[in-house]
Amino acid sequence: MKPADSIILAIAFSLIAYLYMTFWDYPSLAGQLVEISNSDGIQFRLPLSRDRLITIDGRKGQSVIEIHDGKVRFKDSPCQQKRCMHRGWLHQASDFMACLPNQVMIYITGKQRLDSIVY
Repeated sequence: MKPADSIILAIAFSLIAYLYMTFWDYPSLAGQLVEISNSDGIQFRLPLSRDRLITIDGRKGQSVIEIHDGKVRFKDSPCQQKRCMHRGWLHQASDFMACLPNQVMIYITGKQRLDSIVY
């Protein structure tokens, strides 16, 4: 290996480390806002920093959505199988959850993580 090869390799590894730290910054991926919508469109756009319970009307009845400690989840829903409730808490930007029978959706906005689909 020639000295120039070593310099090129050092530059390449430095560039890879820089790009990794710049674009894959996972601690900053926490969501900032949550958008809660039903079949009529976006009904709420709320910060995740304030704890609260939200009731939203859907096609089958009312869904209760809980925001707590920077996370959000379906606390109650009128659907039969309650898959939306079993999904658990969302907290990262671009996370999405829906109660399809009730047509209520939750989406967290913020800086999206890079993955093979976004890239």
